[in-house]
Amino acid sequence: MFPQHNKITTGFVIQNYITLPNGTQVCQGQQFVAGDQVDYETTGGASIEVDTTKEVYCPFEMAQPKRIPEKEVMQNEAVPANCSTNLTYRELAAHIETMDDEQLDSNVTIHVTEQDEFMPCQALDYVSEDGNGVLDPLHPFLVMEP
Repeated sequence: MFPQHNKITTGFVIQNYITLPNGTQVCQGQQFVAGDQVDYETTGGASIEVDTTKEVYCPFEMAQPKRIPEKEVMQNEAVPANCSTNLTYRELAAHIETMDDEQLDSNVTIHVTEQDEFMPCQALDYVSEDGNGVLDPLHPFLVMEP
């Protein structure tokens, strides 16, 4: 195995936000600005000196948030917690954790935005272990009946 160390670059993050009609502020992009301060340390956290003349440049490739399309921003004030346009079950669980008892006892309901219709959810089910050609095996999904 090769010796390892950490390079710590001090810098700044500039984040760009939009404000939805309900007042929710959602990050739409961010820029990472590296400063001049660079420290090196062992993987255990001890400061070390490194011969930077042999260092291969590694670009700062930071993940951008998922942008909310302008059309969706104008039509819908509901935004998942992480700015995603597709809600994950982890995000759903985090939202459920914040609900009061009355909300937890209410029926699961899905809003079909194209029809502006609210539909009851009958069950939570899972794709079979063999899969279904669309979703991965054991992928959870909500069941609605018209």
